[in-house]
Amino acid sequence: MEHNGKSKILVVDDEDDVLRVVSKRLEKAGYDVSTASGGKQALVVLEKEIPELILLDIGMPDIDGIEVCNKIKKNKFISDIPVIFFTARDSIDDKIKGLGIGVHDYITKPVDHRELLARIDAVLKISSHYNEISLKDNLTGLYNYSFFEKHFTYIFNVAVRYKRVFSLIIADIDNFKSINDTYGHLCGNYVLKNVSERLKNSLRKVDIIARYGGDEFAIVLPEIDCKQAAVVLEKLKNAAGKLWITYKDYKVKVELSFGSSSYSEDIRTKEALFNIADNNMYRNKRRPRKSNSG
Repeated sequence: MEHNGKSKILVVDDEDDVLRVVSKRLEKAGYDVSTASGGKQALVVLEKEIPELILLDIGMPDIDGIEVCNKIKKNKFISDIPVIFFTARDSIDDKIKGLGIGVHDYITKPVDHRELLARIDAVLKISSHYNEISLKDNLTGLYNYSFFEKHFTYIFNVAVRYKRVFSLIIADIDNFKSINDTYGHLCGNYVLKNVSERLKNSLRKVDIIARYGGDEFAIVLPEIDCKQAAVVLEKLKNAAGKLWITYKDYKVKVELSFGSSSYSEDIRTKEALFNIADNNMYRNKRRPRKSNSG
């Protein structure tokens, strides 16, 4: 069973042989794999990155899988990550405990790798469906405001604690109300979807783009400093900064304003970082406009 995407999976087990063999099989199937050799290390990894699924051994000497899973489910930033338990014991008690704290599935050691890939595929499909319903904006297919706030808080906290860099870009469609008033809300919706697609296609898979408000977008760029953010910003401007979008018999002029900010140690709160990008975007919005004929 080959996996077409690059879903990130965290494998947690205190047995080196299990980590090595399972990781190799998952990478061969197309997954992006991280590993942790115990519960404590797993919790450290989860402070720095968010996988799409966790394979978690129950019986570990430092912190067992039940306790690790409890800590995951109590952390609002990672509580939605699906967990599959590895267990050397086909124990009813373990299953009941796991189900009680939100484990998605089990697989018994020694691992049958065909079964493991099938279970991973099934859990990821269910998780993806849930994400589409609860985390995505219905119109554009981008992440929604709630997911952005959660992810932005998480990545800001990681940057503060581990001295990592990241950047934020805010984009806004100029005079969007005028588009709705002139051509109708269906045209406005079409413009939003068109712009969303252009912006998303200009980003990396690890970047997070959300519809922050009615006609406003927020983009988180992990491991991108201010110089690199300027390059990304230019790419986004080229893709969606000035457009003529054809809707039915209309040619609709669409322009976007952008603002960016990059994390540094003198920025104490995520609100301050957001405000810098937002203020830069409004300065960009007030810039003199060159004529743009269709």
